[in-house]
Amino acid sequence: MDKIQNFLNNGNSEIQCDITKLANDEIGHLNDLDGIDCPICKNKGYILLDDDNGVTQSLVSCKCMHLRKVKRLADESGLGELLKHRVKNYEAKEEWQKKVKNTAAHYVRTDNNCWFCMLGQSGAGKTHICSAICNAFMEMYKDVRYLAWNDFATFYKENMKNVASKDLMREYQQVEVLYIDDLFKGADTEYDIKNIAFDLINYRYNNRLKTIISSERSFKQLCELDEAIAYRIAEMCQDYLIRIPKTQSNNYRIKKSKV
Repeated sequence: MDKIQNFLNNGNSEIQCDITKLANDEIGHLNDLDGIDCPICKNKGYILLDDDNGVTQSLVSCKCMHLRKVKRLADESGLGELLKHRVKNYEAKEEWQKKVKNTAAHYVRTDNNCWFCMLGQSGAGKTHICSAICNAFMEMYKDVRYLAWNDFATFYKENMKNVASKDLMREYQQVEVLYIDDLFKGADTEYDIKNIAFDLINYRYNNRLKTIISSERSFKQLCELDEAIAYRIAEMCQDYLIRIPKTQSNNYRIKKSKV
């Protein structure tokens, strides 16, 4: 692309017009990397534009690069099947569900440095809402990573002396947006809480990095595990800390099984 731009800058207008057509007709291969087929730039990622006098003006990024970047971020996020979720598709029939949906939508619209956290009832759609928020942020070009707490804690403890675990921790600490799914799910040890969760959450707290959290634990249970972690989450969430009481009426899965 640099060679084309240099030639255009130095050539005459008639040659430039021919070059414009030839360059725009050239076939690129970005579709081999991401599967997106663009008829506009023919998978090069850019097009040449002429000014009003028919002289090539500049190389311009094609509109498809937006889709390619969103797809790359999605592929790297680790969200997998969760990429299908959207806030607008969250089923909200009861008042508490409507409040959850409205709070999530407001959180995405405001896009500040606050955190978002849903605590409590299993089957209440916490993963749907949290992953939907992540998908909305990826569409804003934000770099998002998904972390399943139990899998990460197990991997970290088994590989704590290896470079791989330290690199993974650093990636999760520093990524622009992190979604921690099912925080403290399973039999968490004191090591999990003091050395893994605190290191991760405290780093993101100190650096004001956007963090999305879901957990079946109540806020009271989080405090019993570690007050420092619980109050950091509460402070960063402000109005975006959602607590869902543990009742069957709040469980989607039980309701569906009775249909």
